[in-house]
Amino acid sequence: MTGMTFTRKVWSDKIALLMAGTGVGALSYGRASKDKKKEKYSVGTQLNMNDENINRHSWKKVAEFSDNDVSASRHAPEAKRKRKDFERLILAIKSGKGDVLVLTDMSRSQRMLAVYAMLRDLCYDNGLFFWLVEGNLYDLRVTADRASLGQQALNAETQVDTIHDNTSRGLKGQIDAGRPHGHVPYGYERFKNQKTGAFERQDFDQTSYVVKKEDGTEETYTPYSIVREIFWHARRLVTETAIANLFNARGIPSPSGKLWSRQTIRSIATNPVYVGKRAHFREAVTDGQWKGIVTPKVFHNVQAIISRAVESGRTHRPFSRVWLLSYASNCGECGSWMHSKHKQDRKKRKSVVYSCADSACASVDISKFDSYVEASLVSWLSRRDIYEKMVSLTSKHDSDITIYETAIAEARAQIREIPALCKAGKLSIALAGEIESQMNAKIGEAQDAIRAVAVPDILMDLIGPDAAEQWASIADIELRRQIIKLVCAPRLRSANKNPRMPLADRVSFGGLMGDLAA
Repeated sequence: MTGMTFTRKVWSDKIALLMAGTGVGALSYGRASKDKKKEKYSVGTQLNMNDENINRHSWKKVAEFSDNDVSASRHAPEAKRKRKDFERLILAIKSGKGDVLVLTDMSRSQRMLAVYAMLRDLCYDNGLFFWLVEGNLYDLRVTADRASLGQQALNAETQVDTIHDNTSRGLKGQIDAGRPHGHVPYGYERFKNQKTGAFERQDFDQTSYVVKKEDGTEETYTPYSIVREIFWHARRLVTETAIANLFNARGIPSPSGKLWSRQTIRSIATNPVYVGKRAHFREAVTDGQWKGIVTPKVFHNVQAIISRAVESGRTHRPFSRVWLLSYASNCGECGSWMHSKHKQDRKKRKSVVYSCADSACASVDISKFDSYVEASLVSWLSRRDIYEKMVSLTSKHDSDITIYETAIAEARAQIREIPALCKAGKLSIALAGEIESQMNAKIGEAQDAIRAVAVPDILMDLIGPDAAEQWASIADIELRRQIIKLVCAPRLRSANKNPRMPLADRVSFGGLMGDLAA
């Protein structure tokens, strides 16, 4: 602790401060992790208790600071620990405001020894020597008072550590058992034992609700059906904003009872709970004690689509696009979006080009870039090995494909054994034909299942020798743009002042094309 000059008054000891009455300026601070239930130590209650202590000593409150729904624990997420008013309190102390800091108890200021030490040293160095904690006055210049405050700070940190340890043990038990935790996910309803409150089961919420549309017609829906519809749209590359707008137009309320937003759609579409998994910090950790609303195949496809959208940096469409690759391609130099830009040459001839949106470090003729990217996309989709490559990529993180491939291998092995069994007289020709037909049917079912897991729905009809015809049949430009971002995510490098540089030397591809590159 180093001495510094300050503007606040200097009181020789606690008695002098108490005798000064209205000449003392007080800084009041309150903090609570939550103030929803108006519990004993809510922010409002703390500030009222501080006011009572200030008035009892006839002090003057010069400033009041409060942080609600903010944690002071080191175990809380960093975003939850940001205390704006605590930072304002620090600035007030540094500026020389106030003679005494008033707290309901030590844990209101902090639950970490390091923060206590920082605040103590800050007050000491700036001449704010007095703290009023739980109605007791302390002088930071007195060794015994500093020791008492330090012990209270240690107790506050120990208390929160103990709570965290106990909660973690209980939570681990819930996770291991696959029991749900926290609020009931939209689309489910949870049942508990009426006597003990213990979890019993979590079922689909198929309660019917009726909403009246703008045209006067009515629609009946269930939360369960809405969740399934979200995944259905997501598999078809419908953007999160478009899905939210669809529900809002139909008058269907969101889980909170308000309008749907793309954040709400994303939260549902990425939650492992909907595939029957117990999640911790939104990561699937074990099987849950409930059924999934969607299958693992559907969930996996949606995650792949969303991750592609996140990588491309765009998950919503604020307005319609006229040009195919505007905000569907990126600059290979700085990574920003390519967008359409009107250009005029020296002869005042006007044209439209794609240009880097941030720094204009790359540009290209629109028709040439569109044609090159579309031709590359169609050529890639037409390759015979694409399906096998997609299956191989997916099988690395989806065990279902291995199960289906094993079933196919077993069925084919049985078919190969049929001639030898017939020759040995152990199998009649008629029965052999029936068995072979059954095995072929099983092979077909398993192959369809693999295809459903490995290939997003929107690409099902595009992959194959007729990719060019299928691509030409897609009239919706937004759907084309979504497919381009999913499959090839083109990036354009600068021509380095060489207008004749071929596009093949300037364009690189990401997305599935990048992942599956040989």
